[in-house]
Amino acid sequence: MYSIIVHGGAGEHKNTKEAKKGVIRAVKKGENTLKECKNPIKSVEESIKVLEEDINFNAGRGSVLTKKGEIKMDASIANSKKEIGAVANITDIKHPISLAKKIMKNKDHLLLGGKQATKHAIELGLETSNPYTKKRIKEWQEKKEQKNPPYSLSDTVGAVAINNKGKIAAGTSTGGKSLKQDGRIGDSPLFGAGTYVNKDIGASATGTGEGIIKSLLTSKVYEKYNKEKNLRKAIKKSIEEHTKHISKKINSCGVIAIDKKYNISFNKNTTHLPVAYTKEGEEISSNL
Repeated sequence: MYSIIVHGGAGEHKNTKEAKKGVIRAVKKGENTLKECKNPIKSVEESIKVLEEDINFNAGRGSVLTKKGEIKMDASIANSKKEIGAVANITDIKHPISLAKKIMKNKDHLLLGGKQATKHAIELGLETSNPYTKKRIKEWQEKKEQKNPPYSLSDTVGAVAINNKGKIAAGTSTGGKSLKQDGRIGDSPLFGAGTYVNKDIGASATGTGEGIIKSLLTSKVYEKYNKEKNLRKAIKKSIEEHTKHISKKINSCGVIAIDKKYNISFNKNTTHLPVAYTKEGEEISSNL
């Protein structure tokens, strides 16, 4: 038995058709990986790599630009043993999620950031790339010329998977908030905020990082699950509380999760949350 779900970010997607295609491609890759090696961490990594290569999502090659016109990426990955790896404000690395996975196996640290993290990735032999795309540069040029540019949610990506032995993994990757302050770090690399895993559930969040950090959204889902014993209710109540208690300016969010019983669930308080998911023996389903 296995289950897997991926998301393409909470917000308002301009091209819902491509967003749907992207998450379906990602979940197919993750499912095939689960079938081949039965490793949920590898499955999550491979799913997210597909989305990091898709310019329709704000991660990897599709990352948005900072106020200075730079790209700074964050990511995290974890398993049910609470082995965690995370990166923040890295540049020029094709797959931030892969560097997070490498860090997860290091016993000396959990999170690396900035130039030293990028240098470490190169030393490890991870693939580099130029993440600047014409699409994101054009968006940046248009926004920076406006006196009061519209607030833009990040189309953060994430995945959660559970294998036939009940081992769970989750990961999240993002380019951050459009026109963000240099050095800003959101929820995606923070365990308990953007990503959470234990032996009972795995979850990945998306939306406005500042709000998600304040409510520790993914760990809140576990708290509710531990009480409700129902994954759907746990996510629903967590988002309702988040929406109520976090300032409207920063409370946009979405969550995907899987529990130890192979249940899959997701919810959001935004217009869209592209997701694709499946269980062993079932067809892939998708939702916007």
